[in-house]
Amino acid sequence: MCVMNDLVYTYAKLSDALRLSLLFQTVYVQTYGDEGITFETTNYLTQRFSVAHIEKTIQKDPSQLIVAYKHNNPIGVAELYYNSVCPIRQIPICELDKFYVMRQFHGHGIGYGLLKAAESEVRAKGHGQLFLQVYDQNPKAIAFYKRQGYTIIGEADFAMEAHTYVNFVMTKVL
Repeated sequence: MCVMNDLVYTYAKLSDALRLSLLFQTVYVQTYGDEGITFETTNYLTQRFSVAHIEKTIQKDPSQLIVAYKHNNPIGVAELYYNSVCPIRQIPICELDKFYVMRQFHGHGIGYGLLKAAESEVRAKGHGQLFLQVYDQNPKAIAFYKRQGYTIIGEADFAMEAHTYVNFVMTKVL
């Protein structure tokens, strides 16, 4: 897809399912683990980011996972759902469901490059818009998306076992 210096932005490889599982889990815990590793978090991580789940996603459509590789090692991943429905507008639209970059690579343009690669893939598949949900208590991510041209159009709840978390729904015309 796209190569920049020692960085490559491309589809996930089946052989990387284990490493992507760990990347997803690591970034999730770093971002949302303010209370440590709760049972709720553990249940979510071991199901949603299991190697088997990632393998199925790659086998179904590798373009759903755009990965940032540095020296052939995954450091960021964007997960796309091409047939999603915006919870605010209630219309079919492509969703950027997960967008994770390892913390030590923040501020180096990795996220920018990964987002541009994901947006390019969405356009190549014939979609003219993208939406995402971002935790309302994640100001760095919200600011990042705003800098990239995304606007908040409403709020949606993210339910996880006994808790519900408020997410901002953001969208961008590509």
